[in-house]
This record gives sequence, C-alpha cells and structure tokens, in this order.
Amino acid sequence: AEAHLRGAFYLGTSVVIAVTKTRMEREQKAQLVLAATEKRLSDNLIRILGYMLPPHVLFEMLRSPDRHFASHIERASILFVEFEGFADITRVLTPDQVINFLNAHFCAFDEICLEHSVTKIETIGAEYVCAVGVVPQDQEDEGDLGYAPILGKLIKAAMGILELQQEEGGEFEHPVAFKMGIHTGPVV
Repeated sequence: AEAHLRGAFYLGTSVVIAVTKTRMEREQKAQLVLAATEKRLSDNLIRILGYMLPPHVLFEMLRSPDRHFASHIERASILFVEFEGFADITRVLTPDQVINFLNAHFCAFDEICLEHSVTKIETIGAEYVCAVGVVPQDQEDEGDLGYAPILGKLIKAAMGILELQQEEGGEFEHPVAFKMGIHTGPVV
C-alpha cells in the first residue's frame, strides 16, 4: 500500500509539474507576443512621428517626453507651397484621387527636399511647408559659411518643385501650378 501511495504521489506531483510548466510556457509565449506587439507598435509610432517631425526634434521628444520645449532660432527660411486652383482640381477628382494626387506631389517634394538637405516641416491640407536653418547642422554651417549657402539650398528645392508644374497630360495627369512664398527671420 505504501508503494501504491508513493506511486500516486509521484504521479500527482508529475501532473502538477507538467501543468505548471505548460502554464508558465503559455504565459511566457503570451508575454513574448505582447512584447513583440508593443515593439512593433512603438516602431510604427516612431516611423509615423518621423514623417511629422525633424529627426533632432523627435529625438529630444523621445529622450525627454515630459519636457515641453521650444527652440528659438535667430534665422531660418521657410518655404510655403500651395497648389494654384486646388479647388478646381478637387471638383474633377474623387476623394481617393485627391489623396493620391496630393501624395504623389508631396512624395516628389519630399525627394527634392531630401536631395537639397531641406527639412520638411509639415503638410497642411494641400499646403507643403519646408525650411532651412532649423536643424543643428544648418546652424553650424551658418557659423562657418554664412547664411547664403543655407538659403541657396531652399531656393534650389523651390526651383525643383517649380519644375513639377505642368500643362495638361504631364506626369501627374492634371495640370498643376504652384504658389510659393519664402519667409526668412526668427522662429520658435
């Protein structure tokens, strides 16, 4: 009877250990899946924020999320680009086509800005805003070279964007003309 009792005890203990191990493995798997999901979401959020903020600003925000900060920059130049007659364009396009139209143009603007080391600031509806003098490298270059080369980068980008203007039947399917303006001065 004692051997029988000992066997039952070992069997019961083995079952408890197996169940506990299975539970722990499930919990570990769930924690790994949760951690992987949180990392993916975090990476996506950082990628999305990267589209909306200059890298040096994003880095500061991630490093000190509770800190509210604004930098005073003595001299920056901002380029504003609008589509001439955008309301007329939207009358002949479906909502999806309007989004595709803007996306195609804004992606082309992004490439031009990247090529000329111009910082994209934001898009607001059908307006595109980019600048020079707002990143630390521009500020260092201004100290070494003066402001003219920095402003020259923005002017080259503006000229590249103007080259995208077209008559009927061009690369983007609809005639496009832009209104542009540049402001230079202190910014916060």
